[in-house]
Amino acid sequence: NSAQINRIHGFKILFSNYNILSSNTAQKNVDNGFYLTSSSFNRLEYNIAKDNQNGFAFTSSQNNSLISNIAQANRGNGFGFLSSHFNTFIFNNAQSNGKDGLTLYGSSYNILENNTSQNNGVNGFHLEFSSTYNNLTFNTAQNNGQGGFSIDHGYTFPLSPSDHNILTNNTVQYNTYGFNIFLSSFNILTSNIVQNNIDGIRIESSSSHILTSNIIQKNSEGVVLVSSNSNILTSNIVEYNSFGVFIHGSDENNIFNNF
Repeated sequence: NSAQINRIHGFKILFSNYNILSSNTAQKNVDNGFYLTSSSFNRLEYNIAKDNQNGFAFTSSQNNSLISNIAQANRGNGFGFLSSHFNTFIFNNAQSNGKDGLTLYGSSYNILENNTSQNNGVNGFHLEFSSTYNNLTFNTAQNNGQGGFSIDHGYTFPLSPSDHNILTNNTVQYNTYGFNIFLSSFNILTSNIVQNNIDGIRIESSSSHILTSNIIQKNSEGVVLVSSNSNILTSNIVEYNSFGVFIHGSDENNIFNNF
């Protein structure tokens, strides 16, 4: 099916469960290509969302699966989750969207695996406003305008940091920041490949992160700690950067067995 040039959404699922949307195209809709709200246990696979405001948007929706979908050239975000938890996101592609390729806003316990986010205007993957306990594995972020992976508090007050996320075996290259963590704590970055960014891993005003077994190479600055305390950096390979590890105004960090 094709849903295009509609005044609001291409496909809307409201208070509905256990539906399968497969091989549909949503394009040139005024708002979202695919929009799910208060819906659970739905499966979206092999769909394309192109030239909408946002490609795929989920609000207060849990336990859904998105597999092998494409969000391309949307004006806002490719994929966006608002207050949506326990979703699984596998083998999707977000490219050339105006804002973030994929954003989690106040969304927790989601699994993101083997996704690609490239050539987006802002971030490849963005965890913000108290997005916690998410697991991001084997994803690729490249050529995005700001961060490959950004983790922050959503730039709202009072602060709502995004803590306790695990990012492992991801590849991030040719972004302004490979990983950009701001005002968040207790995240784990392990076995990631971070290459050819301006800052490979930047941690600012954040504490108690663990960085281990990452390969950080050919960036302008490998690892940057700014006003960040009590972080652990161990067993990373940091090579061929202009600066390997740069620490500014940061205390009580534990840095050992890096190469």
